Amino acid sequence: MPYSDLCRKKFFLKIIMILLSPDIRMPFLQDMLEKDCCLQNPGFFYQCAYLSKSVIKPVSLENYSYFSIPKCYSLLSMQALNQAGILPIQNHSTIQLSGKQVMIGFLDTGIDYQNPVFQHLDKTTRIAGIWDQTIQSGTPPESFDYGSHYTPDMINEALASEDPYSLVPSVDNNGHGTFLASIAAGSGDPDAQFIGAAPESVIAVVKLKQAKQYLRDYYFIPNTAPAFQENDIMLGMRYLHLLAEKLGLPLIFCLHLAAIWADTPALSHSRSLPSSIPCCLIGFLL
Repeated sequence: MPYSDLCRKKFFLKIIMILLSPDIRMPFLQDMLEKDCCLQNPGFFYQCAYLSKSVIKPVSLENYSYFSIPKCYSLLSMQALNQAGILPIQNHSTIQLSGKQVMIGFLDTGIDYQNPVFQHLDKTTRIAGIWDQTIQSGTPPESFDYGSHYTPDMINEALASEDPYSLVPSVDNNGHGTFLASIAAGSGDPDAQFIGAAPESVIAVVKLKQAKQYLRDYYFIPNTAPAFQENDIMLGMRYLHLLAEKLGLPLIFCLHLAAIWADTPALSHSRSLPSSIPCCLIGFLL
């Protein structure tokens, strides 16, 4: 079985994900990393190592360093976004900002790609790419080993189809990601008296998969609460960076997530990416 197929299966079996940094040494892991390990490169000077629970020590601060255990993030309230004061900024005579020739990358619960606010006037999509980490039936993005990648051509084909979800089955069941994307980048809708902050921007989306049970248990996160792993966010940021680089566009990461830990190496290292702004919305659960 090819390496990528084998790793794709492992990501959804009983495995533990450890963040590796050049500054962190765990000698007992070296043999396992050479034999029974899948690696993903999220950038930011880290490696994501996926190992079977049967051959690795339980997750605890006795066995692993603080930074090697992925943090978990949840969704922030959407109420404050409606009070953002977008129109006065857009209509300012000396600014006139619309987001043209800028990519905004969203890492959240997905997007309703059929919503007209994410389409051009000719009904084609404004979305440059969707990486749905929760769907394993499609082809992952290049350089990644899990999830499904949907291109603008695939989305446009779906929009023209009588059954769009048979072609692009990515769905935002929560609605948080769609709301965030519409406020930040939605096209104007005169009938609804609505316009997003950057209606001419290029949109890119990562639908984050839910955190694994071992991290929910470790952080005492209820199964009913949305929770996303730090490594999936880091890999999502790398996907967005590579997509923006391919299209030659500056990139803004847009997250509206909260962390139970205040120290977030993934986001602090994102400043090392060229032509990118680390994030526009993020908070911490205290």
